[in-house]
Amino acid sequence: MRRSAYVKTESILLEHAQEFLLPYFEHKQYALLPGTAQYRRKTSFGHAGVIVSAMASDEYVQLRLHLGVRQDLLEKALIGTFGQSSYYSNDSYSLLIDARLIDPLLSALPQDFRIDERLNERVEERCEAFIRFMDDKGFAFLDKYRKLSAIDRLYNEKPRLSARWCNHHYQRCFRGMTAAFIRHRSDVSALYAMHRDYLIQRGYEGQVLQKFERNFALQEKLSFN
Repeated sequence: MRRSAYVKTESILLEHAQEFLLPYFEHKQYALLPGTAQYRRKTSFGHAGVIVSAMASDEYVQLRLHLGVRQDLLEKALIGTFGQSSYYSNDSYSLLIDARLIDPLLSALPQDFRIDERLNERVEERCEAFIRFMDDKGFAFLDKYRKLSAIDRLYNEKPRLSARWCNHHYQRCFRGMTAAFIRHRSDVSALYAMHRDYLIQRGYEGQVLQKFERNFALQEKLSFN
């Protein structure tokens, strides 16, 4: 199957899932962003989001759910670090996680759907599982991490868990340090060393590490003057 056929299959799958989930999320006051399978709710701190994604191969497709929380104060502080002002001003997430990492029941479900005449039925069954997850754990998770203090504790006090949740992406370290400075933590020196060591261990010794040092070493020194 050519990539164009994959894209078409993914698009059809997402459209069907979107139509099925829309009444549920509208009831929860989450609006569907035009042209996407992302449901978003504005909050006093930024926004919370639920994202549905699809991936197709020769015979199978996968349907996944991600949860995201955006802290405007934290994300806008990253503009000076990463640029992309439009993205960090409006669309980036402070925490974005695959729902399967939150609920073992979702992870235990079959991940691949065969492309056959029962595909739509299987998509609806998976969407029902997504709804049960959101009712049982999803919205509670979004509410738990709506505060900057919760993001701060996750990135700076639970580094192993947050690294797994964030798929070991280096921006976790930048967000952790930024949150620490915003909240005027007294242990920024130890946090700087912890995150720097992590970046080195994961092989980010080039531009990423230089950017980290350039952005946070001076701040770390100034915080104790």
